[in-house]
Amino acid sequence: MENKEKFDSILIGSAVFAILFIGLGIWEFVTKRHGYLVTLGIGIFSLVAMA
Repeated sequence: MENKEKFDSILIGSAVFAILFIGLGIWEFVTKRHGYLVTLGIGIFSLVAMA
């Protein structure tokens, strides 16, 4: 049971990380800041790697 809880917390943590970076990338795109592709790329890559 302990391993399942540990896995669940890792899964939730990576989902929050991916959503955070995707949100930051969208925010940087809307505010026309440079480097938005980097943060979007990190978010999308972590989301794909999680799956």
